[in-house]
Amino acid sequence: MKARNLFLSLTLSLLAINNVCAQGDGLETKVFNVKGVELKMVRIPSGSYMAGAQSQDPSLPNYDANAKPEESPVHKVNLDSFWMGETEVTQALWQAVTGSDAKKEGWTKKIGKGEGFPAYYLSYNEISQFLFKLNLYMLAETLLPPDMEFALPTEAEWEYAARGGDSLSVYSGDSVIDSVGWYWGNAESMVHKVGEKAPNAYGLKDMTGNLWEWTSDLFFKYPDHEVTNPVVKGSLDVGVLKGGSWMVNEKRNRLTYRQQCAQDFEYVDYGFRLVLRHVKK
Repeated sequence: MKARNLFLSLTLSLLAINNVCAQGDGLETKVFNVKGVELKMVRIPSGSYMAGAQSQDPSLPNYDANAKPEESPVHKVNLDSFWMGETEVTQALWQAVTGSDAKKEGWTKKIGKGEGFPAYYLSYNEISQFLFKLNLYMLAETLLPPDMEFALPTEAEWEYAARGGDSLSVYSGDSVIDSVGWYWGNAESMVHKVGEKAPNAYGLKDMTGNLWEWTSDLFFKYPDHEVTNPVVKGSLDVGVLKGGSWMVNEKRNRLTYRQQCAQDFEYVDYGFRLVLRHVKK
């Protein structure tokens, strides 16, 4: 009898552990309705990763023969949990937030125009105005608590989310770029609707290719030591974009590649996605 009870106890314990694991494996999402447009955010768990890449030594972490000097040194980053947009911000959401009279003249049918297409031809400064209007609306409609806000991801948050828990990632979600991203080799000279390619392990789509995505950070050399929740600010106005685009080749679509650009510059393959986080006061 004691042996039978012990067996039942162990069986129930294992079932409980399996149930917890099953719950942990599921993706946690939030869906907001912004003036009739759906905005889906995915929870990115807290954790650590080795950021950047290096081309000097195959025996060391994050070796990539195509890595550029500015992708080094490889360093450890620790991050708190945050929420990230499942896809790049769409033209429909841009219009809903900024107003029907705020259409981008650069959006054309030849390159990609319509509700399902991502918003592009955007500078960092324009996106900052969008974020101000979005947060103001969400607070006014009590759709967000006052201690949370939408923002651009830091470069560290972007790379961590793009890796999806895979420290060996070259592209976001697969080692084969065609399955996860639109780039020069398959995009047919145009941007594509969001969400058409396979997601990464965190459920994020188009982190590789389609559009370069602005981050909130300025472009500086990486630190040579461990950092926690890094935010890179300064007196310069040169920002960092990540993820590659439909206009560039495989090498520039690598998730560690760092595109630098003046924050007042806009281009046909520059877009963004949102993060949602607690406001640090």
